[in-house]
Amino acid sequence: MIETWNKTAVLGGDRRQLAAAAYLAARGHEVAVWGIDGETSAFGKAVRVLDWQSAIRGAGVILLPLPVSPDGVRIHTLGEHAESAELRFTHLLGSLTHEQRIFAGRVQPNLKAAAEERAISLTDYSENELFQIRNARPTAEGAIEIAWYELQVTLAGTSAAVIGYGRIGRTLARLLSALEANITVAARKSTDLAWIADAQWTPLPIVASKGENSLCALADCRVIFNTVPHWLFSREVLCSLRRDVVLIDLASSPGGVDPQAAAECGIRVIRALSLPGKCAPESAGEIIAQTVLALMEREGVSPQ
Repeated sequence: MIETWNKTAVLGGDRRQLAAAAYLAARGHEVAVWGIDGETSAFGKAVRVLDWQSAIRGAGVILLPLPVSPDGVRIHTLGEHAESAELRFTHLLGSLTHEQRIFAGRVQPNLKAAAEERAISLTDYSENELFQIRNARPTAEGAIEIAWYELQVTLAGTSAAVIGYGRIGRTLARLLSALEANITVAARKSTDLAWIADAQWTPLPIVASKGENSLCALADCRVIFNTVPHWLFSREVLCSLRRDVVLIDLASSPGGVDPQAAAECGIRVIRALSLPGKCAPESAGEIIAQTVLALMEREGVSPQ
């Protein structure tokens, strides 16, 4: 395990990766970037290279995107400078030493197993609590941006529901409250329901059993934000909603809405994934960089 590092290779991804590279470089790190397009000014003090082998040479940290791979095989790369869009994760592993470390987001099990087999350190930063807490804000703001675009009314005075009271749900409820929406928050835990009531929002216990689904109480809501990755929105619930409802599903796969039932009930569902990268890529990239720095510091590894 390395104790210091003096170079970071940032490979692939979108504008979040570019922002992460610029953030690290601005703090004195040597940063080589490959597989990302962007204006020269966006790179800051980071240096773009034309092949990934040059990027990883001498790098103690390899920073990969979120998600790391679209297919569980290739690293997600974009732009004309990704001359080898076929960069396979296993090829990258085969070019690394045991002293080099990989940080990546939303890593598939087969990729984790491949890294473990080759004794290459791989950390999924998207599983880190610090990352998830900080990432909740751009996700919530992006969801509200979608609601503003889709609604024909202001959020102030509008009946809004948040399903789930995790990090994103709590952040969404606070932002909606600041915008003076009339908020219902659905949760399973009695402690969460108590906190919801204490915040003077309407608590709704999540009950989804045969013949009973408490989400039918949302029949008059104009906008609903789902954060729970389970199919709570059954046919019964969907058909009880108003036809012009804005239903924004933020939950990870498989989502929280039965798409076939939604179509049959005439409800349009907006699947809104990876919002930080779409709505606030600079902030999202800085959060990635901050998380990696915090993880390295926690393990006693410092930049050289």
